[in-house]
Amino acid sequence: MKLTKAEAIAKESEILAQRRLTYEGKSGIMGNSLKLSAYTQLPPDFSKYTISDDPESVKKIANTITGLLGIPKEQIELHGIRNVEVLDPFIKQLGKIKAETGMVFPAIKSVDIIDGDHNCIAGYKPGENIFYISSRFFNSKAALLDTLKEWAGHRVLPPQAKSIRFLAEHEAAHMRIPTECLLTDEAKAIWKNRNLLNDNDSRIYEYYADAVAIYRMNNNTADKNIVSAVEYLKKGGVKL
Repeated sequence: MKLTKAEAIAKESEILAQRRLTYEGKSGIMGNSLKLSAYTQLPPDFSKYTISDDPESVKKIANTITGLLGIPKEQIELHGIRNVEVLDPFIKQLGKIKAETGMVFPAIKSVDIIDGDHNCIAGYKPGENIFYISSRFFNSKAALLDTLKEWAGHRVLPPQAKSIRFLAEHEAAHMRIPTECLLTDEAKAIWKNRNLLNDNDSRIYEYYADAVAIYRMNNNTADKNIVSAVEYLKKGGVKL
């Protein structure tokens, strides 16, 4: 599919808005009517959490990122990262994914808030080929896990989305599922025929990323919708 420059920019903006482990109340492919509850998704009150400072571990983590993910050090920016209690297990899970799938990772950059979205934990910008992480979430394991558990408990996210491992699997899936793979009638049919169990999956990009994460965490899952999504991606050449 060939796009004009203007069309490509518009498509990139659309994909970026969809490629987040969040639910934005005013967006989503199928709109507000599919929210499963009146719950309002909010970021955590970070002031309630104690943030530890471990500058030595932060200095060393760049070597780990390069060694496990193959990202050159000049493409690693960890501004605002004060410890590695989230980043270390997150990177190690991404390393496992790389070893098992051979995926190539983009540059990684931390910022306080991603594109003004206070709920965004991480997001990939394909036009820049940069994977952004929010230093606010990555500086507090307790805040991150409490938030994921709350969102999953209110059916904003799947019930499995309560761990750093799931976060890594979800975001890696976004980065390696080709956009064009989700634009086909078959991909849309699988998505439309699913049982809507959480708000996040009302968007096709989120649904397939969730499906990959859930499958990789339990490839014996009996969920026919998850299996159908995964088999479709495998047929399209996505390594899982």
